[in-house]
Amino acid sequence: MLESSIHHIGVINIKSLRDYILDNSLNEDDTITLNQRDFDALALEYRRIYNEGIDVPFYLLRVLIKEDETLRVHVGKIKVIKNDEERDYEDYLNIKEDLDTQFKYDNIYRCGYCGNIVDFDGKEFSDDTRKFKIGILEKFEKTVKQTSVHGACCRDRQ
Repeated sequence: MLESSIHHIGVINIKSLRDYILDNSLNEDDTITLNQRDFDALALEYRRIYNEGIDVPFYLLRVLIKEDETLRVHVGKIKVIKNDEERDYEDYLNIKEDLDTQFKYDNIYRCGYCGNIVDFDGKEFSDDTRKFKIGILEKFEKTVKQTSVHGACCRDRQ
């Protein structure tokens, strides 16, 4: 059954949409439509962060994000269509399986003294895990949060 509703989420950007999708447990059968201005701003933000154009159709956490063609969604609001029956089979084929994107908004912990990548409690990682975390940091430097902690690597410093 098709169920749609309009919600005010304020400033629409990649993070606010991601948070909304996660908080409301949206899935690949759901669609979010945006006002044309909000969609254009989202496309510009995507270009600025990732240095490439947005793919259309655009998916965020497997949820289709598209421009509102009915002109009923106002700026700062989204229309959520649960179990969107108007989605085409091809829409599901276009969903990319990029496992790395799940780390876009991770929190990376660094030693406050030397800057080493460490665990949340300051413990050092194995070489493989450390290289993986550095890769996430390099790939998503604009969206990953970096938090300073007292690292075990510098535990003797005051």
